[in-house]
Amino acid sequence: MDVLNFKKKNLTNLLLPILIASLSSTIGWSQQDTPDFTELDLIEAEIEKSKIQKSSDTFSDRDEKESEFDQKKPTVTMPMRNVSDLRQLEPFGDIAVIQPRYQPKSKRFQLNAGGSAILNDPWFNHFGLSMRASYHFTELLGIELASDIFSGSRSNAAKDLADNLAIQTSSLVQAKNYLGVHAYLAPIYGKMSLMNARIVPFDVFFTLGAGQTAIDGAKNQSAMTYHIGAGQIFAFSRNASFRWDIRVNMFEAQSLINSNKTSTQNVLMALGFSYFFPEVNLR
Repeated sequence: MDVLNFKKKNLTNLLLPILIASLSSTIGWSQQDTPDFTELDLIEAEIEKSKIQKSSDTFSDRDEKESEFDQKKPTVTMPMRNVSDLRQLEPFGDIAVIQPRYQPKSKRFQLNAGGSAILNDPWFNHFGLSMRASYHFTELLGIELASDIFSGSRSNAAKDLADNLAIQTSSLVQAKNYLGVHAYLAPIYGKMSLMNARIVPFDVFFTLGAGQTAIDGAKNQSAMTYHIGAGQIFAFSRNASFRWDIRVNMFEAQSLINSNKTSTQNVLMALGFSYFFPEVNLR
């Protein structure tokens, strides 16, 4: 019995250090294999941050693409069938109604030629040739050199004076030609319909200037003349156009019968064609 107790005691003393060593080793290995939870939390936080950043970038790119698509996609307008459909209408945005001139004039020359006539002379029928050479600094402002050459014949009223009353019409003042320089102002332009078949662009212009008029039937052979006029240009193309205008030339002449000066206002009408150069690019 004592021998058995001695063996158990020795066995216990032998196994106890081995068990302690094994436990300590197991605890050491367990502590060594256990990860640091603080570092894991940091790593997981960085991963989540990266995912959120990538997701926000993706949504931002998608929003930009959707915005560009919304700007480019055409607007589909449903047909109006009822009065209540008017509520679908939206106000117009930035719409350009005023367009550039179809026939631009800025930094271009204009050559014009045609016929003219004095409308208000009761004693002579004046028909002649009208010529204009213009340079346009801008669409609004230009300058032109004007020339009118007239060929006059006695009217029926002048013939009656000579035949019935023996009054010589040679003492009556008549214009022979005119040469002057005018300022050219074109503030109005637009379009009009011609017989519902064609749209014709036009300009409205005004002229103001001065020059010299050669005259017959007066002591002075020429007179200082003041000019004012207005008219329209109808464009056929970017270079060619039809032009008409009304002009008033005002001058004073000294009568052959006495030394009195008479004031004369010649009202002229001219019709002609204009050509613009140099060429311009299409707009």
